[in-house]
Amino acid sequence: MPQFSVPTQADVIKRIESDFRTEAGVNPLRRSLEYGLLKALAGQSKGLYGFLQNILKLAFPDTAAATSSAYFWRWAAVLGVDPKAATPWTGVYRFTGVDTTVVALGTELVRSDGWRYITTEAGTIGSVVTGYVDVDVEAQEDYEGVTGNNTNGSPLALSSPITDVDSEVTVQSTTNAGEDEETAEEGLVRLLLRYRTPRRGGGEGDYVIWALEVSGATRAWENSTGPGNVAVAFVRDNDGAGSAILPDSTEREEMRAYVQGKAPLSVVVSVTTLTANPITVTITDLEPDTSDVRDAIEAELADFFLREAEPGGTIKISRLREAISSAAGESSHTLTSPSADYTDAADELSIFDSLVVT
Repeated sequence: MPQFSVPTQADVIKRIESDFRTEAGVNPLRRSLEYGLLKALAGQSKGLYGFLQNILKLAFPDTAAATSSAYFWRWAAVLGVDPKAATPWTGVYRFTGVDTTVVALGTELVRSDGWRYITTEAGTIGSVVTGYVDVDVEAQEDYEGVTGNNTNGSPLALSSPITDVDSEVTVQSTTNAGEDEETAEEGLVRLLLRYRTPRRGGGEGDYVIWALEVSGATRAWENSTGPGNVAVAFVRDNDGAGSAILPDSTEREEMRAYVQGKAPLSVVVSVTTLTANPITVTITDLEPDTSDVRDAIEAELADFFLREAEPGGTIKISRLREAISSAAGESSHTLTSPSADYTDAADELSIFDSLVVT
């Protein structure tokens, strides 16, 4: 099928000039009425061509994802693929002050950039340890997503003073990292999976589709562990690097409950507790050995393990060499470790750890 192409402005003007000569017997000269009409028509025509090109992009889900988020999600909704909503950061905040002072449920805290949080439980200073109490805190509605995430030690302050409570202390830990609303580009992965893997009423492929509907899940796998039993494994690549992508017990239970609710009544769903298999890739004789080439190789290796690694899967050494060779600027190298194909255990996942060049 020939590809639709948009002519340049110069080409449009030439076409209209030709039409004037053919249809009206007029050669449009600059500053003439005909030339003014020619320029006006060229501008209108160019705009219509651009509009048609935009419609063509919106006519297919894959190109709509890069053109209009709203139109892409209309495509996705046809197959029941809805965007994952943003989720709030939750964590533990330490209040210090005079013992027996109560910190009420719903107490508001504010970060230096204006991001707002609220306590999801009450606490009494000194009830466990003298001088402070640790209380669960959550980002408020309209302050969800990655921007609201805090690191240990991040300061938060009371939005309104409380007698006998210090106005500012620090975050102690993160319970759940906040996630942004799913983008069209991220949703396209799920939509294409849905097109390519028609639902089978709980058959092969359905459990991966369901698992990826859970907020935070970026990759998922399924494995039949016997009649009526399916194990799901998943990771959360946006939570950090290394083992940080592995879900904790709360996130695994959330996944199990969600997928179990989608599965047929006769199927028991479990979620595999994955362990990380950190891989150090060692190469010698790198040419050229520059910082840019090393950075390019690291990026390719991280992408390789993102694509190829899976629980119980085999990493092919030939594919690993290919990934290194595809790095921009790389001319040659010798891969020394890993030195042969290897297979992860069913509850193990290879994760790129580091590149060593000797």
